[in-house]
Amino acid sequence: MKQVSLAIRYRPQSFKEVVGQEIVKKILSRAAAESKVVPAYLLSGTRGVGKTTIARIFAKALNCQQAPTAEPCNTCEQCKRITKGIHVDVVEIDGASNRGVDDARRLRESIAYAPMEGRYKVFIIDEAHMLTRESFNALLKTLEEPPPFSTFVFATTEPHKFPVTIISRCQHFVLKPLTKEELIYNLIHVLKQENICYEDNAIQLIARRASGSIRDSMSLLGQTLMFSNGILTENVVRNVLGLAEQEFYEKLLRAFKDQNYEEVVKLNQILLEKGVDLGFFLREFATLWRNLFLLRKVSKLDANMLGMLPDEIPRLTSLANLFEPIYLHAAWQMVLENQRQILMSLEPPVALELLFLNLTLLPHLVSLEQISNGLAALSSTSLETEISNKLRDNSMKKDVISASTESESISNTKFQNEYQEVVEGDLQFISVKDVKSKRDTISSSMNEGEIIEEPTWEGFLQYCSKNGSTINTYFLNKLTGIFQQNTLVITVDSQFLYEKLISDKLEKLYELVHNYAGEKYTVQLIEPKNTFKLETEIKKDIVSHPVIQILQQTFDAELLRCTPTTNLHIKPNK
Repeated sequence: MKQVSLAIRYRPQSFKEVVGQEIVKKILSRAAAESKVVPAYLLSGTRGVGKTTIARIFAKALNCQQAPTAEPCNTCEQCKRITKGIHVDVVEIDGASNRGVDDARRLRESIAYAPMEGRYKVFIIDEAHMLTRESFNALLKTLEEPPPFSTFVFATTEPHKFPVTIISRCQHFVLKPLTKEELIYNLIHVLKQENICYEDNAIQLIARRASGSIRDSMSLLGQTLMFSNGILTENVVRNVLGLAEQEFYEKLLRAFKDQNYEEVVKLNQILLEKGVDLGFFLREFATLWRNLFLLRKVSKLDANMLGMLPDEIPRLTSLANLFEPIYLHAAWQMVLENQRQILMSLEPPVALELLFLNLTLLPHLVSLEQISNGLAALSSTSLETEISNKLRDNSMKKDVISASTESESISNTKFQNEYQEVVEGDLQFISVKDVKSKRDTISSSMNEGEIIEEPTWEGFLQYCSKNGSTINTYFLNKLTGIFQQNTLVITVDSQFLYEKLISDKLEKLYELVHNYAGEKYTVQLIEPKNTFKLETEIKKDIVSHPVIQILQQTFDAELLRCTPTTNLHIKPNK
């Protein structure tokens, strides 16, 4: 007797038998019923979601003797011949083996003839992304102006490889991976037809392993049924498919809790000796940590939300209570981040063992309680006050360059280095970024006109930005300032900025300083050293240069533009 796989034996023969893909089924069945057929259809999606099956059902609906109809009858001669694959007007082509331009030309020639048996000539091209660019180009004209009695159905798992010119001539439908519930429904239907008893956990496991592919689920079911003795159990599924048992996960979690490194290494070796599929194991492992975390943090959880049966929740709850929620969250994140690294590693077994040991050492690698306490302390007002006092006391000890005796600019780099020295020296557990963020928050909370005890340059910039100053914030960021002894000392690095500030912004600057720090504060500007000439002065020197004047007189020339070289230093005339 000829053996037929379950996937072929239970292949759907009508739209209503297809599991899932409701939108695609509705559109195609309506198109067949109303005879509104377009030149080409593109069905894309992952493997085993029903692309070719739907294409065949659509071909039967178009050529059924009851047509136009939304569903094929599967009893007439036309439907039977299409089901057997011997209908002359329904042509299935493997794009991987018929991908040349000559194959496309022969197809283009055959499409010109009218149907011999049915109403439509349907060309189903599977794995159509394998066609060459020349083959697609040969089909362009046919797809644009096809005969009224023909249509193409392209099926592909990689639609991004299609030329845009082809996609624009097709109705593109994306077939989604099937949900776990849809796969379970189909598996139960098949098992009932085969009169086989089963455990719910076994069906759940096959559905998770299939990853949204109904064909994979049928193949896995047929594989496990060959090993079972009329009853499909969870242990049979795990042994046949190479999956870790639930007891293994429990032992592993308890070894993490007890920090039993010897047991962790032993369990890793057992896992590898069984030949477990590491890809699926890591998926299950990450899902386990997720479920444990949700059981600790969410009060009311439905079993479907966790992807398990209701009788499994008490067992997982007892495991979740072994760990603190912050540990469960960190372990979940660690497993997710290491999945790709383990599978792509040159030594996946060693990488997996390292992950297990890291999970065992997790409380020591990161002091979770200290981090939690530190974050809580950062939000306290007392800590903010302590940080501010330490910064103020240290800044008063630093030597500040006097505006009356020194003309050197106070660089931002030096100020930031002093800032970092204060934080790293006195408060080692606080980063510069955190302290600056705290100070910015305090500064930004001040109302307009409020006077503070110890003003800072950063706080002044925040005040100007908040109060919509007419002095551009970008302009102020180009300056360097420091408050010292009732004076705001501002160093200007550019002659242009200095003249701009003196000409029309000084009065407004005084007003802002008084509103921010108080009337007792004055402003002291440090003029930049005149080491370079301004651009206007350079142009004057060039125009008055004797060589330029001789050139103008000799050739009756006119100076149209004068552009100085960036790195050319012109000394002042003595």
